[in-house]
Amino acid sequence: MERNGKTQSRSWASLFISDGKTNIVVDPTPELRYQLIKTQLDKEPVHGIAITHWHFEHWLGLVELHAWDRKRTTSHDAHFKVYMNEYTLFEYQQVLPSLVRSTNRWLRDRYEILQVKPRDTFKLDAIEVTAIELDHDPPCTGFIFKVKDRYVAYVVDSGPSLPAETLNCLKRNPDILIIDNTWQKPEGSGHWGHGHMGIDEVINLVKEISPKTAFATHIGHKNLPHEELDQVLRNSTNGIFRAAYDGLKIFL
Repeated sequence: MERNGKTQSRSWASLFISDGKTNIVVDPTPELRYQLIKTQLDKEPVHGIAITHWHFEHWLGLVELHAWDRKRTTSHDAHFKVYMNEYTLFEYQQVLPSLVRSTNRWLRDRYEILQVKPRDTFKLDAIEVTAIELDHDPPCTGFIFKVKDRYVAYVVDSGPSLPAETLNCLKRNPDILIIDNTWQKPEGSGHWGHGHMGIDEVINLVKEISPKTAFATHIGHKNLPHEELDQVLRNSTNGIFRAAYDGLKIFL
């Protein structure tokens, strides 16, 4: 949603990235249809899908997307390219038959599933994409998008212990960084799971990467209220780092 005092109401983390001709959805959430309508992107075609990892809220929207009215989202009988890492592909192949039975054969016939490995670089029309390894269990892939000579890095879900090659890659491409800030405190201080960051951890990492602009996302319910978090992030980074909110649009 737009920043109108209702920023405390959050849907699952997702990203729609475009160069004006080619559109890529990163992590199609179960709420994808609602998110596209809410952001007035429901009539835009989707050409590619990048999935970070095998947690349900990051991929289940594939079913929603495939069932979407084709005439409203594309001018041709599209075959989507879907990019995912090895672990995600293995798990997806286990559930694909059931998903096909729950919808129809488009899930099998119209999706071109492509496995990506860390440091792989590929192009979807004019958008160049580089896959990077993140700090998360199950294995999670981040993506750096080169759009109109600007770099947008998506680092969700991840803890602060990034591999050296990933960190170096992020430092080389510091235009816009979109990064995990699930918790208020570090994950090791009482939170379950592995692969997310608290406020101090993500601030330190943003300072190390030194992007021109950064946005915190994947913000959980055990974090600070939006306005308070936004002020903490801004004040700690000379205004570079901000808290994202539903419907946020960034113009390249």
